[in-house]
Amino acid sequence: RRPNRRYAPDYYLPIVEGEASCSLVIAVDASGSALRAFNYYVQEIEQMKEMMRPDEVKLIVFDTEIRAIHNITVNTNLMKEVEFTGGGGTNVTPVMEEIMKTKPEVALVFTDGEFYFPEQENWPKTPVIWIIDDDPTWKAPFGKTIHYDLPKRRRGKH
Repeated sequence: RRPNRRYAPDYYLPIVEGEASCSLVIAVDASGSALRAFNYYVQEIEQMKEMMRPDEVKLIVFDTEIRAIHNITVNTNLMKEVEFTGGGGTNVTPVMEEIMKTKPEVALVFTDGEFYFPEQENWPKTPVIWIIDDDPTWKAPFGKTIHYDLPKRRRGKH
């Protein structure tokens, strides 16, 4: 795309849109402890779809086990077309096994981090990004961790 002349000659700014060039897995923790952040997870995934416009993303919904795997596209309405079930505890081992099986180029895991990593020697070679809410001390034994704080609910609003 041609550079925007309004910014010339001082700046050359890339655009946010483009073609998806990688395979992506997004895992969403649907355990009981993560339910308060669940709407945030869905909003972030919707924003990623809008910005990245991927051809297809594998969406894994999990708690103690994988509850569902959906192939979503930019046209998928997450709230209407994807069934999010769960509510139990959290076990990431089945998710990591699915990542090792499908070998995406990158994997994102939205979770509150309220689980224990089992002893395991071979974790996925895939770059895994852990997106953790409200626990700045949480660190995974592999991959990168992004911490965020959920927006606080305003008084009087439910």
